[in-house]
Amino acid sequence: MAEADALVVRTRARVGRVELSRALAGSTWQRRERPFPHVVARDVFVQPVYRRLADAFQKLLDRGFRDAPTGRFGRTLGAYDAWALHFAADHDGPLALLFSRGFCDVLARAAGVRVTRDVNVGLHHHQVGSASGSPHNDLNPGWFVERRRPDGINLMDHAACSYHHGTTTRPGERPRERVRAVAMIYYLNNPAWRDGDGGETGLYQSARDPVEKPAVAVPPVNNSLLLFECTPRSYHAFIANRRHVRNSVILWLHRSKEEAVARFGEDAIVYWK
Repeated sequence: MAEADALVVRTRARVGRVELSRALAGSTWQRRERPFPHVVARDVFVQPVYRRLADAFQKLLDRGFRDAPTGRFGRTLGAYDAWALHFAADHDGPLALLFSRGFCDVLARAAGVRVTRDVNVGLHHHQVGSASGSPHNDLNPGWFVERRRPDGINLMDHAACSYHHGTTTRPGERPRERVRAVAMIYYLNNPAWRDGDGGETGLYQSARDPVEKPAVAVPPVNNSLLLFECTPRSYHAFIANRRHVRNSVILWLHRSKEEAVARFGEDAIVYWK
């Protein structure tokens, strides 16, 4: 069996909710083992659903950009050369499908990881010529207060709690520390991608690898996703986009800190500066 076929996830047979099963295209999700285990899926959603997701993303882009969080894309990611927008905990609309309990359960099963219901999700927009990132593993902590949605998902509330440090804005809030367990990047609302365009997500053997020389480069093809467990070896980075913008939805599922420490050790967790 070829490496790319080491694990096949047929999503239509693995979802319990009728609404989600109709939204998913039933495509084959392929698990690959190098340079670290990851899953790549093309044609994730049926085309009418994909168009609703892409149109919803574009409507948010059309609000414009600000340097501070205002419900628009802003420069909130430090040195990372992208504009980002985070959802309010009560967000509703087409993009909420991507952090619904049903879809998060599909992601967790595809990654083979047991997770909590704590989810952090954001939209990323890379303008043409955005600088490459640097290889990192996403094995980071995240703090959550209780903002559980009707389906049980506890969506990160950036207005109430710092995801990076757990400081809260409301008296009496008790944030819980979690650790990233699964990362997903879903690509949408992009021009048709061709070799040489850049904008790929590079996967690396180590943090010392040159960002422009990944072991694997996953292109930002619309309606596709990249999924992997966050471990000490899951080194990845954004590669500069030379010709077109790159748009994506970034999502993290989480595990308890106790489980992360038992699996990887306390020193493996990369705390925020």
